[in-house]
Amino acid sequence: MNRLLTVGVLLSVCCVWAEPGVTHDTPVAVSTNDMPIAVSTNNVPEAEPIPFPIEVDVYEVKPVSDELTALFNQLHSKESGATNLARDVLIQSLSEGQERSGTAALRKYLVKRAEQLNWDDPEALDEMISITGCAGCLGAFQDCEVSPEVWMWLFSSDKRIRLVAETITEDDNACETACILRQLYEHDPQERDRFLNLILAMAVVWDTPRKAMDDQIENGWLPPDDDICLYYDYFKKLYSSKKAKVPYDELSVDSLVFVVDISAPLSELEWTLENVDGTRSMWGRHYKEIIYDHTRIVRNQYDWPHRDYTLQEIEECFGICVDQAYYCVITARAYGIPSLFFHGRGKYGGHAWFGFMKKRTEWDLDVARYSNQGYGIGFATHPQTDLEMSDHELEYFCSRSLQPVAARKASALEYLATLLYEEDMPEEAQQAAQRSRQTDSLCEAAWKTECNVLADTERFDEAIEFMDKKADRFKFFPDVVADSRQRQADLFTQSGNPEQAEKMLRREVAKVASKRGDLQQKLVIAQAEQLLEQGKGQEGLAVIEKILYEQQNEGAKVYALIVEYKRFAKRAGLDKNADSFLKNYYR
Repeated sequence: MNRLLTVGVLLSVCCVWAEPGVTHDTPVAVSTNDMPIAVSTNNVPEAEPIPFPIEVDVYEVKPVSDELTALFNQLHSKESGATNLARDVLIQSLSEGQERSGTAALRKYLVKRAEQLNWDDPEALDEMISITGCAGCLGAFQDCEVSPEVWMWLFSSDKRIRLVAETITEDDNACETACILRQLYEHDPQERDRFLNLILAMAVVWDTPRKAMDDQIENGWLPPDDDICLYYDYFKKLYSSKKAKVPYDELSVDSLVFVVDISAPLSELEWTLENVDGTRSMWGRHYKEIIYDHTRIVRNQYDWPHRDYTLQEIEECFGICVDQAYYCVITARAYGIPSLFFHGRGKYGGHAWFGFMKKRTEWDLDVARYSNQGYGIGFATHPQTDLEMSDHELEYFCSRSLQPVAARKASALEYLATLLYEEDMPEEAQQAAQRSRQTDSLCEAAWKTECNVLADTERFDEAIEFMDKKADRFKFFPDVVADSRQRQADLFTQSGNPEQAEKMLRREVAKVASKRGDLQQKLVIAQAEQLLEQGKGQEGLAVIEKILYEQQNEGAKVYALIVEYKRFAKRAGLDKNADSFLKNYYR
């Protein structure tokens, strides 16, 4: 990470506050009795720095314009009502390439306001959310060279700023995202405002190259066309017509990312409109319309053995589960239906299925999952982040995407809580996290931030009780509950009660045993680690061995636990014991 130094902004130059003995080509500010004094080098006239120092990267110091300097001064003098001013700082900082300076200025304003904020004042809180959004956008689009007119369009209102701030993630290629925004902005001057959600979704999905949906289809796979505008025009035309199976106004950006992730040529979408049809709620029926090719399984031929990998070829040549799931996902997306491709391992090996937004308020993530074959967990690649997520994580994500307004406001408040937490303001951070949870009680990040505040201030009993409340609120999301229990175990250990941590994890292992073997594996490893910390490595090995025997008939699902078992044995210095156990286990 580059070293950051505090700088004072002069009228037209950015003065680095240097360490003693360091020489720069720009004026250097030194401090006497804690008061900054501008000292001239190279015959630069003295100037008084503004009383609002900001953080910048010392290796990328750029002159700050008079206009931006004036905005910083105005922001510093404001006690409230700085929403429009923050927007001006956002746009001007982006236009000048001063994202770091602008971000630091907005963060300092937020810190100053938080110290006297009435958290029960909705207007004051709304202002904080707006300015937090500006800071978030500046933090996201650092070093992205886009014309000022694009920024002015994108951030033309407070609503848009919040939307963009909550859409961009740290996993996005922000500069490529900005280039796509510029490209689509220039491509569609007439209707770019109406289709802003579509533009944002395409920008955060297509910021990285689209890949084949699964390794087994790479033989014959045809990559998507290079011109993103072709796909934008397709979806714009689709959602403007009666052919779309989902009304455009029903879809948030979070939902649209599961539509525009197209890893196929545009001709495949056009073929779908001509040859495939059906109702949205019954799209799952298309899975079995692709005849299963049992001969490929007999020949162990899992990769695509035919010509080009197209929807028509799949129909005519038949396929296996991977092809059935792919066919359903691409055809659903061609009609504007959000959908996902899943893969997982069960008793008899690997399998692929799919999920889709069945109704406005409902996702079906289990189409052709075949529950009797033990596919306890499935995985899909999130279109925006390109990260693999479990179906249980996606279930939580999808449930929040159905309530985008509350979810986005809660996320903005959580971002503010994190900012204040980083600025060593625990009380204010807890206040922001609480407001986030009040807005949307399923904003898990807010629960995590508040728990961190309680733990860092050594209020362990409160934090442990708080995790009980979290587990109860997320009782329909067992993965979150499991994470909460693991955090609770850590808190017990931090408070000097490791025995209680191990006891609690043992109870949770038993709870999930019948329904979620994957969570049972995860929790038993945590339980074993607690025992190891108490010097009971042999007992830790034994609890894992017990689960291994319980899941011995689960086939491929048990492989991951065997790997973790061997790693644990190595950490505990019990490699020989583990080798002896596994010899008998494999018989």
